[in-house]
Amino acid sequence: MIIDEYVIFYLEHLASMGFEIFFISNSSIKKEYHDRLIKKIKNCRIYERDNKGADFGAWKWAIEQNIIPDDTDYLLLTNDSLYGPFFPLAPIVDTMQSRPGVDFWGLTDSYAGGWHLESYFLMLSKKVLVSGAFKKIFNPEIREFNKNADLELTKTLSDSGFRGIAFIPYTQLSPNFEESNAKNPIHFFWDHLIEQFHFPFVKKELILDNPENIQNTDKLFALIQECGSYPLENIKQSISDYLSLYDSQNIFPNKISVLCHLYYPGAIYYFLTRISVLKSPQTQFIFNLSPFLYHNGFFCEMLMKYFPGAIILYTPNQGRDIGGKLAAFDVLLKSGIQSDYSLIIHDKLSPHSPTGIEWRNKLLKIINPDALPEIFRRFHRDKKAGVITTKELVKNEFDPDTNTFTCTSNTQLLNYIKKYNLTTSDYSFAAGTIFWIRTEIAQSFFFSHSPLSVRKELEEGNSLDFFKGTNTHAWERLFSFIAHSQGFKTIGV
Repeated sequence: MIIDEYVIFYLEHLASMGFEIFFISNSSIKKEYHDRLIKKIKNCRIYERDNKGADFGAWKWAIEQNIIPDDTDYLLLTNDSLYGPFFPLAPIVDTMQSRPGVDFWGLTDSYAGGWHLESYFLMLSKKVLVSGAFKKIFNPEIREFNKNADLELTKTLSDSGFRGIAFIPYTQLSPNFEESNAKNPIHFFWDHLIEQFHFPFVKKELILDNPENIQNTDKLFALIQECGSYPLENIKQSISDYLSLYDSQNIFPNKISVLCHLYYPGAIYYFLTRISVLKSPQTQFIFNLSPFLYHNGFFCEMLMKYFPGAIILYTPNQGRDIGGKLAAFDVLLKSGIQSDYSLIIHDKLSPHSPTGIEWRNKLLKIINPDALPEIFRRFHRDKKAGVITTKELVKNEFDPDTNTFTCTSNTQLLNYIKKYNLTTSDYSFAAGTIFWIRTEIAQSFFFSHSPLSVRKELEEGNSLDFFKGTNTHAWERLFSFIAHSQGFKTIGV
């Protein structure tokens, strides 16, 4: 295991405050990093253990091994899930330690499952450490901790009469909240925490995975630069290391092209890890970026580093992801790239929808490593398989009794079918516009109908079809109809 610079920076800061560091690794540490840690942090002891129980498992192991000195007055539990600190921690610690009657405290609290202090930074007094309640939580007979371990810890201590508080209570972030609708504070209020409270950290998970679809994380670097002297290279290197974990070369039975539209800055690194599975000597990537992403120097650096040979372009927001993909099709045709199958994909997030993440995960099933062999087999065995998508997302909105479509874009669809002389009785389609298609289908159609000319007809900006039909959303259906009119079919896997 390596030890990232952002971790060493954090530990150095804690050591400078007088903390004695007990570094517990859930895997074996490479010697060069072990030596670096010892050299950089004088009052640091290093322990290695099996990877069981994540951070709570490590803390439990430390207690079982009796490595915590008897003269400890305060024990800080923390982990490597944080970037920072962006501001000095000493004023926070001094403030919290001076509050009377406080037995344990954290930086933030949460109401998920019940009120509790979040355990990424949790300070416990000696009174807590020697208590039966604390020993009960880390009972050696309890081998595993679940994801609610921090809730159990707070509840057990509180039920035993100990008082715990948060440095920044949730009530300060959202005064009129309802417990049932409370959000993860260090995710949803990350920027407010830094700007208004000089909060010292941001969650690593928020930047790398963004599991709750927060849409303003792109301003992180600028915000940190305004804060002070935190070295941004620590975070940049962590992001690069994260992407490198998924950097692999595969061998596919056919040549493939990946036409990928990227618009949202919130989950770009997570998305790159998902499509990395498609990297191979047989793959040509074409990325169409929003202007914002194209001018994001660090993101483009990562894109070129981990997708060497990819074609990168950018276009204004016309036709949403459809417009971006049409621009990529234009490049595919004009560059003479040859492929058997093309993946049409984008960073599906739908921030306007509460089910955006769920919808995205369903769509991305067709690039799961275990799904790819079946997709290529279906194309090879069934010569009529033209479009392949996730099975549950094959939709059909055509009403044969009225010869109309039961969607807001009915008029646009009928106009396009007539304009392009599409003849088919099969109006099923790949909903969500993430699908595999035989490249010959697209080449045949766009040879006669320029992708850029088609793109000019699409609406500008963030056009939605909730109440009014659009050309953009009509085209979501047309890709499949075009395949069907050439004698192919849409298949779900």
